[in-house]
Amino acid sequence: MKRRFGRRAIAGLLLLLALAAAGLAGSAVAATQVDSQTAKTKLLGPLWLSLQWIGDGSFNAMGKAQVEDRDGTLHLSGRQDGKGDSAGDWLEIDGDILAIGLRTFHFKGWIETRVSYINDGNPCRREVEADFLMKTGKKYWRLQAIDNPCDVAADYVDLFPK
Repeated sequence: MKRRFGRRAIAGLLLLLALAAAGLAGSAVAATQVDSQTAKTKLLGPLWLSLQWIGDGSFNAMGKAQVEDRDGTLHLSGRQDGKGDSAGDWLEIDGDILAIGLRTFHFKGWIETRVSYINDGNPCRREVEADFLMKTGKKYWRLQAIDNPCDVAADYVDLFPK
């Protein structure tokens, strides 16, 4: 029994193959929903990035992060490297901001940490979809999903506007 494909099916298949060849199939990300232009302005550009286990809490010990607009989708990436007693430890973050509110933003991506005395010193990479919240009176956003999935620890991942 022979199967016949209509012109629409063949055209659709050719379009899908062309998108896959161009690396575009399935990669469309919706634009960031912005409910607060003030918060968006604070987020865009350079930020300080911090994990409480790395450094002494000063801005000199913090890492750097960047939020950039990629055709309407805000993308967050950054890294903190430990120095001194924290040498060899790190925090890295990469992903998209899906929505921004007055004191919160919703992030989807991955976070990787390495702290010498957590998870036997092994890196812990986690896929996350969670909120960062700037509590009243605070000047930074904190990741609300604080449980480290690789050990019994609470990780405070913070972002400070520069």
